[in-house]
Amino acid sequence: MKVQEFNSQPDNSIILKDFNGEHHYVDSFRIDIINTNDYSIDYLTALLFTAVPKWVRLLLAIRDLIVKPFGLETGIVPEVRELDKSIRYNQGDRAVFFQVIDRSESEIVMAGDDKHLYFRTSLFIQKNPSSNFQSVFLTTIVQFHNIWGRIYFAPVKPFHKLIMKRLLINFSKTVSKTNLQIHKKGEIFMNETVLIGRGHEITEMPQKDWESGLSQAQQHIKGRLDFMSEDHHLVRNFVVKELPNVGEPLSSEFIAKELNLPVSRVKVILEELEKHMTFLFRNEQGAVTWAYPVTVDDTPHHITFNTGEQINAA
Repeated sequence: MKVQEFNSQPDNSIILKDFNGEHHYVDSFRIDIINTNDYSIDYLTALLFTAVPKWVRLLLAIRDLIVKPFGLETGIVPEVRELDKSIRYNQGDRAVFFQVIDRSESEIVMAGDDKHLYFRTSLFIQKNPSSNFQSVFLTTIVQFHNIWGRIYFAPVKPFHKLIMKRLLINFSKTVSKTNLQIHKKGEIFMNETVLIGRGHEITEMPQKDWESGLSQAQQHIKGRLDFMSEDHHLVRNFVVKELPNVGEPLSSEFIAKELNLPVSRVKVILEELEKHMTFLFRNEQGAVTWAYPVTVDDTPHHITFNTGEQINAA
């Protein structure tokens, strides 16, 4: 769940529309979330500013103490409550903290003004038609009226950046939770579709398909592993453990010697493990190079164990 930081507003944002004069500070934070087509920008704005962790509330309180000598007020974070999904903010309305000055169906722009500084902040949803994910931008623009505005913002800036990032992270988690439906106490069920990664594509699987797959999963897995004897498990576990230690392909002879098994028996076991698609593979010489989740082949993925060993990930 990575948050990216930028020093300019996102493309197609309306946050600078009709902005008077120059702005002296801008930051924008982005996080990618699953598509939220069922929720309006208004509902997502309310969700962003109300689903706030306790420690972020504490940071906001500390920030308010810092700015109090300057006569600046930011308001109290409301407690989390059930939000109306039909909520709509029009120009002039107060969106949790700040007054809405502009809006579109993908962005809510809010602003605050006092004798020391003027600022705008916006939540902007940038959809990607070719993906099941969309980008969420939380942007802030600041214009200083005088030196006191700069003095105020200097100690607040680190808190501001941290708060914006954590708001987005928590927002992403909250949106994910809203995609779950709680049907009865103690049980959580997925929505009608789930996303399945296949190669470079993410596709939707209808409810009847994933329900059917889940109902058969345990039996299917058990059936695939029924062929494994105690020796099969012994060999499989050994190669997973030893590949990181040795750092090179493991021959049948080496495995047989270490496990005190006949070489012929080990070769049969390796062949059966590979044949039954247990994510164990050998090279042309018959030595094990892959034993999920590790491999001695070059891959873009790497694993570092708490014991210090490093190896490519399968």
